[in-house]
Amino acid sequence: NGGDGECLTGLGDCTLRAALQESARRPHWYNDSLLAINFELETSSHTIFVNSPLDRVYFPTILDGTTDAVHVANSNDFADGMNATYAAWLRGDYPDLEIRADNTVIKGLEIDGTVVLLSDHNTLTGNSIGRIQIDSSAYNTLGGSDNADRNRFGSIRINGPDANFNTIEGNYIGTDLDGTASAGSEFSAINIGYGADENWVLNNLMSGSGFAGIEIGPDPGTAENNLVQGNVIGLDRTATVKIPNAASGIKVGGVSGTIIRDNIISGNDGEAGIFATAIQNTIIQGNIIGTNAEGDSLGNTEIGVWIFGDSNNNLIGGEDTGEGNVIAFSGTHGLDLGVYWGEGTTILGNSIYGNAQNGIQTPGEWDYEAPSFSMAFSAVDELQMSGQLSGHPDSTYRIEFFSNDECDPSGFGEGQIYIGYTDVMTGAAGSVSFTHSLPGSFPSGTIVTATATDEDGNTSGFSECITSFDATEAPVMLVSTDTLTYTYYPDDTPISSENIELVNDGVADLEWSSSTTAGWIFLEPSSGSIAAGDTVLSGITVFATDVEDGVYHETVTIHSNDPASPEHTINITINNGEGGLPIISIDPDTIRITVESGPDVMSSFFIHNIGAGDDNLNWTAGM
Repeated sequence: NGGDGECLTGLGDCTLRAALQESARRPHWYNDSLLAINFELETSSHTIFVNSPLDRVYFPTILDGTTDAVHVANSNDFADGMNATYAAWLRGDYPDLEIRADNTVIKGLEIDGTVVLLSDHNTLTGNSIGRIQIDSSAYNTLGGSDNADRNRFGSIRINGPDANFNTIEGNYIGTDLDGTASAGSEFSAINIGYGADENWVLNNLMSGSGFAGIEIGPDPGTAENNLVQGNVIGLDRTATVKIPNAASGIKVGGVSGTIIRDNIISGNDGEAGIFATAIQNTIIQGNIIGTNAEGDSLGNTEIGVWIFGDSNNNLIGGEDTGEGNVIAFSGTHGLDLGVYWGEGTTILGNSIYGNAQNGIQTPGEWDYEAPSFSMAFSAVDELQMSGQLSGHPDSTYRIEFFSNDECDPSGFGEGQIYIGYTDVMTGAAGSVSFTHSLPGSFPSGTIVTATATDEDGNTSGFSECITSFDATEAPVMLVSTDTLTYTYYPDDTPISSENIELVNDGVADLEWSSSTTAGWIFLEPSSGSIAAGDTVLSGITVFATDVEDGVYHETVTIHSNDPASPEHTINITINNGEGGLPIISIDPDTIRITVESGPDVMSSFFIHNIGAGDDNLNWTAGM
């Protein structure tokens, strides 16, 4: 007789089924009252076999297993496993609960089946439950910051247009109670999708799942602004042993505004530690990917972070302390930018190293070049660097510098330790030379790399490595001239070459390259390496056939790893054709003199140089 105020079956027992019936059929004047269902089981197994569906919970109810004498709340810290003992174990064909009442509480129970939340402001703490489904309901709390609040779940799904502002905190999801083995779930540990916005997933263990550790999406325009922070994904509770999720640590697709921050994402199978496709305005900061806080090798099987498809305005790392990610020991690339259509993939301040392939893999048509170095010099208390960058005209770039224990086998990257940055501005030709010093102790042999990020937030791959040297190993560059002049007369073909000498007067190899201010001035060779004591001839050729007549002042710059003089400028003057030569003008051009007897007659004329060049007009007269 549900609703009569007594929890009794026909046999005179108070069972869970009878208590739920009493809650569901209470008189309407008690509808808003909070009904407590306490557990004091007399069976030694504390097992409740549920072989037919239980009543739904329509009114606020507390299912409180902590009241049973055998209940022991978990007291272990996160890294020590769970030592809870539960008051009741719901098993059988229908060990499920459907919660349709706001403000319902479930605590201290072990439930093999599924708990479905179809209402708001519910709380689940200190339980072990097979699966949670939060369907179009909000402000639910699963777990908490205290050890006693920790739940163990097989999996969680948050789904529906109103499934917002739910908090999942401090739980073990996908593992056993000890946090050292998979519990065998076929689902993602957490799935957030289909309109579920602004949910918080905080400080959980999410490992051993049959799909992803956490999956957000995949439908475009759904699941916006969710936060994933402080979780261990793919490892055991100690973050030292792999318990892989089968299909990536975090899988994000077709969503916007996701924040992935301060997680350990390591040891996962599938595509990547983080696999993101068609994402917008996503922030990935402060994560440890492929290792742990101690730096152990716990790489994800494939890529560390894979950003794919039409993805725009995403930030990986950041400018402030603690925002950079560690991306290490991946089975393939550290960071793979398969962004064929998107813009604004910004990569700042990260530590990327020890990956089997490229630290940053960019598409073949990636239009963002890395810087190139000409010199890295280990001074007493600083690292001095110089180099060049080619990019868009009249644009600002942020060049970031990294030190490494070793160079990647490809010769490019990686970027193990972020050591600083400089901002540069390109000229009209889209290129710029840079010289920058960073304070600190950088011994000779430090391997240095760099990336470049443009004004729109697009970041290049890693530069080619350069190895620093100190004063005892320095080359010295000497250049034979500071000026060259090329003069072409009207009938000349304006093509010619002048040789310059480059001398290495130091004790180490001189690495040099060149740049010019005009596209019709060429050097051959234009770069190279000069051993100590050797000399190289380089021809500077002017090819001015398509250049208008006139006088031109251009420069050739020789860049080198000479720390005392990393750049040497040669000023080039070109007098091209008639416009560059002296031109005589006589005024008047005819003089008539009539000779008669008497005093001498004198008549004058003017000689002008009307040429546009700098050459003097030399003239003589004869009769």
